[in-house]
Amino acid sequence: MLASGKKRKFRSHRESLGPPLFNKISLSKDQIENMDLLLKTDKTLFDNYALKDAVIPLIHSNYMEDFSFNQKELGIPITLSSLGTKYVKKLGKRLIIKAIKSHQNIY
Repeated sequence: MLASGKKRKFRSHRESLGPPLFNKISLSKDQIENMDLLLKTDKTLFDNYALKDAVIPLIHSNYMEDFSFNQKELGIPITLSSLGTKYVKKLGKRLIIKAIKSHQNIY
């Protein structure tokens, strides 16, 4: 779910989320810096860009909620750090329980 260290840019992560249908619409630097003009000159492009911009985080949050649910948590985690901490704690508990059940030293 999390982007690797080499792929920290949101674009790289976004592309891993799914089919091109969900990929962000590319705008020129000038269009991005002058969204008010884009709205006036090409409302359809502006609207499509805005809708795609809203859909991408929605898809990501759905993936995160599914991952969280698979960890027996409900809802979207507040932070990725909190999700990671809970995951590691549960993993640690499972390893300790496994070691106790098999009467092995966990060190």
